Amino acid sequence: METGYIKLFRLLLEWEWYHDANTMRLFIHLLLKANFIDKKWQGIQIKRGQVLTSLDSLSKELHLSPQQIRTSISKLISTNEITNQSTSSNRLITVVSYDNYQQDNKQDNKQATNEQQTSNKRATTTNNDKKEKNDKNIIYSIEFETVWKEYPSVRREDKIKCYEYWKQIPEDKKDLFYGVTKNYISNNTKENYKYVKKSHRWFKDWETQVDIEKPIKREVKELW
Repeated sequence: METGYIKLFRLLLEWEWYHDANTMRLFIHLLLKANFIDKKWQGIQIKRGQVLTSLDSLSKELHLSPQQIRTSISKLISTNEITNQSTSSNRLITVVSYDNYQQDNKQDNKQATNEQQTSNKRATTTNNDKKEKNDKNIIYSIEFETVWKEYPSVRREDKIKCYEYWKQIPEDKKDLFYGVTKNYISNNTKENYKYVKKSHRWFKDWETQVDIEKPIKREVKELW
């Protein structure tokens, strides 16, 4: 039996495919099946975060039809959750943000150090072209993307910096951040969100608004 664990964030409840039962099941299944370390199988290099499988195998494992699997794979590809390389007999599927779901303590510590170093370097960077290039190379977590999409597009600014602030928020406070942010936005819709702070300022100073903006509780719909 396989051992270990994966991380699942509560904001997965807000993920666009969460209520699509087949797609949700497939994505979780791929997270659980993906390689934790690089391996070779019959001459094929299978890297960390990848799964060598087939439509028939996934169909049997999830008790879904091949067409249902194919449809869900297409949906996950469309939102950049996975990539897919097909051969005559197999599919090599890569979970794009695998490192967000599977880390050990050593990796967490190393990531925290790297993020701090990256943050310090970026603080001295003023070249907009370089920022745009860095932005394209960053893989944002699903929970951050969920919050980012909630923020009014006319007030979004400096996504990289916002992500850095987001990662500094303790896990046990991220639900609070979400609720306070939702309420803050809903209370400031006048004149096309004119009075909503620019996103990088909000992500940095949101805790100053906790006593003012009562968090909106998220409703979780029962699926059965």
